[in-house]
Amino acid sequence: MRALVGAGIVCGALLACSSFDSNTSVPAPPSEDAASDAALEAAPPSDAATNDVVVLPGKLVFVTKVGLAPNGAGAGFIAAANTLCKEEAAKAQMTGTFVAWLSTTTEPVGLKIQSNGPWVLRTGDLVFADRKALFTADIKKGITMHADGLGASKATVWTGTKLGGDTAANCSDWTDTNPTAVGTAGVPDDLNDGHWTYGTSELCGSLRPVYCFED
Repeated sequence: MRALVGAGIVCGALLACSSFDSNTSVPAPPSEDAASDAALEAAPPSDAATNDVVVLPGKLVFVTKVGLAPNGAGAGFIAAANTLCKEEAAKAQMTGTFVAWLSTTTEPVGLKIQSNGPWVLRTGDLVFADRKALFTADIKKGITMHADGLGASKATVWTGTKLGGDTAANCSDWTDTNPTAVGTAGVPDDLNDGHWTYGTSELCGSLRPVYCFED
């Protein structure tokens, strides 16, 4: 098995994963003048530097930086997605219980999320006012941000879930290895008619991020 270092998830032969975050860069060393200026007036520490827990006006919802491909992994795909949600939230100094927005025949996501919200982005912007809004078309803002507040790519997102939280086409409970099989995906920036969760279809071997909801 090979480990994906950035995500902390073990990706086996059946389950592939890859980062959707292309913002990583290596900063140049500061000049002597810059170092002197920094010594005179230090910038306020960031959340990451202080390890402070961020307090938001609601529960966090975000889209992962890392993409996963079901590749027939079934329950292993769900477990990997839940772990990914937890790890990306923790790296962004967020506590709480996080659940991947993924459904199976026996466990639609509507049974997994019990909280009444509200759900917000890292910026505090409201996405869903309450549980009723979550399971209807009442979405206020697209889920287009990672847990750390960075903007996400426009990649579609694995859901296997209809508007309302019921199970949709989901690669036969994420077990299908047929190269032409498809599963339901959402479109993060589409606020119309529940398309954020039930917007398109993707081949079951495709790498896609997932939505993570704090419960």
